[in-house]
Amino acid sequence: MQHTHTLRSALKRLGLVTLGAACLQLSACSPSSEALYEQARKAAEAKNFDEALTLFEQMKREEGATLEQRYQAGFGSAEVHLARGDIKAQAAALEALLQDKSMAPYRDTLVIKLEDSYLKRAEELGLGDPQLIPLLRKAIELNPQSKARQLLTERYMARGLEELKAERFDEAEQHFISAQELKSADEPLNKKIAELLKETRLTRYMSVARRLIEAKQDELTRECHNMWGRLDALKELYEEFNLEDEEIDELEYHISI
Repeated sequence: MQHTHTLRSALKRLGLVTLGAACLQLSACSPSSEALYEQARKAAEAKNFDEALTLFEQMKREEGATLEQRYQAGFGSAEVHLARGDIKAQAAALEALLQDKSMAPYRDTLVIKLEDSYLKRAEELGLGDPQLIPLLRKAIELNPQSKARQLLTERYMARGLEELKAERFDEAEQHFISAQELKSADEPLNKKIAELLKETRLTRYMSVARRLIEAKQDELTRECHNMWGRLDALKELYEEFNLEDEEIDELEYHISI
């Protein structure tokens, strides 16, 4: 994915139009932080992303750095990752900020940015990628109203259909149940899932019944074959030795035991 925006434009979206504007928001802005910020900005604009990340990390660890300066440095790192097209690394940087309890004043902004990062990452992954479902669940945990809920519901339904087609009924049922539990706002979709769940259970029961009937038929067929085989043997004995009916009955009795 190509990202043509510069770090400057990325920082504008974060409310940091220039270093001067950032300093107005801070109680103090040390010369060292100011220099590191400017160097990181220039490095990112020159697409020297590794250098920019190193400088933002230095800014974050600068002795005496304020909470907001550390927040800005962390955001700067996340935006550099996005600028270089590494959405996974961007999400990791945002997660680190969100997990830092001291960043609680910025939680709302972090949640919005991180949810958006998860959704962008989901777009990159294929439908069969094992990372997709956990990623969408993370987005839903951040925001229960996230569109990730709809995407995850559709994914579970698609997986269920794949399993149903392959006659793996237990797996199909579990995927449809997972889709149902998400309670999508799309009522027609919910109705379709309920129908598929019913179809899965009915098809499974019919499949089991069919196997039982076939097994019983096989058993009856074998019994018939055995019976005719016994009668053929008795007929040969009768013809060869001129056995009486009582003797035939006795032989049949012993053969059938």
